[in-house]
Amino acid sequence: MDGRLNVIFGFCYLVFTIVLGPLVLVPRAGENLKAMGELASRASSVPQDELLHGVVGYLSQISDSHFLASAVHGHGNLEAVLNIVVGLALLQLTLPSVYKLVAGLLFLVGTLLHSGMLYLYGVFGVGWATMFTKFGAISIVAGVVLMAALSILGFQRKEAHR
Repeated sequence: MDGRLNVIFGFCYLVFTIVLGPLVLVPRAGENLKAMGELASRASSVPQDELLHGVVGYLSQISDSHFLASAVHGHGNLEAVLNIVVGLALLQLTLPSVYKLVAGLLFLVGTLLHSGMLYLYGVFGVGWATMFTKFGAISIVAGVVLMAALSILGFQRKEAHR
């Protein structure tokens, strides 16, 4: 694996996150607008302090669920693009393939265990998925550190060959 798998995976995962975005974010926004309309229609018959308390409670509830969906979607997109960029960088490095394999796998595994598990939890309601997200984040950070070192070594070696 020299980076091509990261590029292919990155584009496939980006399509996945782009498709899930409207499925996750738009329906929640529609539900929120509908509930706000219902609240507004009853506003004249509810005392002011109860109305304010209800609005604040409602907004805090929807912001939590909407924030989770937005965060998952953002992480998924970012990690898809990160895999594409890493794959293209790995293709340019002149290093032994074992280093490229380890770096590429760190990003693939990191993406699946981080935003992939967040999608399982936040979108599909799979509770056990959150146990693995920290391992995905650690894998991505380790991949970034390794890519920094490999970039320094690989680009220098390529320049020396010219």
